[in-house]
Amino acid sequence: MSTEVILLNGGSSSGKSGIVRCLQAVLPDPWLALGTDTLVAAMPASMRASNAGIEFAPDGQVIVGPEFRTLEAAWIEGVAAMARAGARAIGMAASQAEVVHRGMVYDVEVDTTRTESLECARTIAAQVS
Repeated sequence: MSTEVILLNGGSSSGKSGIVRCLQAVLPDPWLALGTDTLVAAMPASMRASNAGIEFAPDGQVIVGPEFRTLEAAWIEGVAAMARAGARAIGMAASQAEVVHRGMVYDVEVDTTRTESLECARTIAAQVS
């Protein structure tokens, strides 16, 4: 069995969730959507807005602390284990637009500023089908 994960990387409100929903509609096999928002929602309230957890600044910057990174690493390992076991997995606007792509190399890129989610999903699906 091959392990396949589609990683969508981009700032808040860049269209990732819409693309995920479209990918789930156009791909023949079931794919799970597990984004960072899922991790943040699962965290205890004490981890939000704390220096050790995750904090959302008024300017849209996301500040993460060491406790968040520890939980994030464990969560990523869990998602990877799910993918290896056969469950397929698929993650703030202006301040993140460039930062999230630093040091990343992608198999395929889509431009959500000029392309509808369904077309982006079809482009991505063509690479994994």
